[in-house]
Amino acid sequence: MTETPDTKIEEQAQARREALEAAMAALSPKITDPLAQQAAAMMMEDLRAYLQAFEQVALAASAKAMTLVLKDSAAGEAALKAIQDQQQETLSFAKGVTDLATIIRTQFRDPA
Repeated sequence: MTETPDTKIEEQAQARREALEAAMAALSPKITDPLAQQAAAMMMEDLRAYLQAFEQVALAASAKAMTLVLKDSAAGEAALKAIQDQQQETLSFAKGVTDLATIIRTQFRDPA
């Protein structure tokens, strides 16, 4: 279920980050610090909402998988494994968002 990262997507994301950094660097720190704080806060709030929704879906999927274990243990175990894999991928995604929010916040911090 886990795929190798698409280098084209990674390159595009890096180009967007560099463009954002250049645009923010051109602004005064008195503007960039509040903007960076707001961007990081919004990213974390979006992540919180995403994780909350994922939790609800994962709970329902887990209940279905547990029911499936009673009917067909092999299929149920495969379903539980798929849910576990998705949870790991979601945690990796959350770490990536958190890291990026931290970078944005610290990189544009007002030195004053």
